[in-house]
Amino acid sequence: MKVLFAPAGMRPHLIELPLRAVGIEVRTIAQRHQSLPGQLSAAGRSLLAGALDDADVLLTDLWSRIAAFTVLALSARRRPIAVRLRGDPWQEVQDFDAQGHANWRSHLLRQDALHRMLRRATLVIPVSESLRKSALRHVQLDPDRVAAIPLPVDAQRFAPVDDPDALKRELGLDYPHLLCLVNTFQYVQKLEGTELYLPLLRELVEAHDDAAVVIAGDGPLFPEFHQRNREVLDHPRLILPGHLAEIEKLYQCSDAFAHLSLFDACPNVLFEAWACAKPVIVNEYEPLLENLEPGVNGHVLPAHTERAKGLALLERVLYDRAHGRRLGEEGRRMVTEKFSALAIGRRFRAEFEKLL
Repeated sequence: MKVLFAPAGMRPHLIELPLRAVGIEVRTIAQRHQSLPGQLSAAGRSLLAGALDDADVLLTDLWSRIAAFTVLALSARRRPIAVRLRGDPWQEVQDFDAQGHANWRSHLLRQDALHRMLRRATLVIPVSESLRKSALRHVQLDPDRVAAIPLPVDAQRFAPVDDPDALKRELGLDYPHLLCLVNTFQYVQKLEGTELYLPLLRELVEAHDDAAVVIAGDGPLFPEFHQRNREVLDHPRLILPGHLAEIEKLYQCSDAFAHLSLFDACPNVLFEAWACAKPVIVNEYEPLLENLEPGVNGHVLPAHTERAKGLALLERVLYDRAHGRRLGEEGRRMVTEKFSALAIGRRFRAEFEKLL
């Protein structure tokens, strides 16, 4: 089987690796620049390849108007076309509108192009079941041709280490008990989820002198987030280090990972933390619950939880080493079995074979 992956967006290797793991030949034409000339170049090369290539399946993971034009043009060849959805574009438009983006109407135009592309596609591949439901709510599609396939996880990069304390010293986080969060600071709804729990995180570090909370990440909304929550964040063990290039080191040296968000389609950070054998804590938000088994690989902490009960749950994952280790080991087992490149590749192959 041969797949033409064009135009491909950021990090195309996350699709190439699982396809190649199951013996699928892949030719990728990536859009490496967001500029109009870069988009046009990728579209032109995609059209040329689509016209001349003998691929069995055409695949794209972009939803720009130019990508939609490319897909619609190539559909004239009557070969199977698969469109992969990496995130929830409908929620993105809502979020950009809430942020007051001047170009949010442009996103609506892109959304119209996306709808045309999805309706023309032979197969739509969202990265999660919750995103599958969102696509079916917003676009009139045949549910049988919408299949959720998540991203693979690099379980070698994201893996447990023998000496977490050495990493703590390297990162300047030399505290006996560490809870970490990772945020892109790009979407207001994602930050709203985190902000609901900041008072509880503050209470945790005030109650325990040997505990610290790290909220890593950077983005355009970081200054506003910091300013808006300045008082609650004003504590030496509520740490915001910004962007960390080797984010796996933060997971590896932490006792537990929390992801508290109201904006996600399939949060990679959960799988990365699980791969590092860390217990995870999430709020009650559907996309975060798909792979979480309470008491097995993590815990759910609803926003309405009484403060004392919420604090007790955080204390358990941080201070009960045996409990945290058991949850983390189960999380890593799940990732290595279900989310390896080979496992994800088999799911792609099974769906592509239905098209041929």
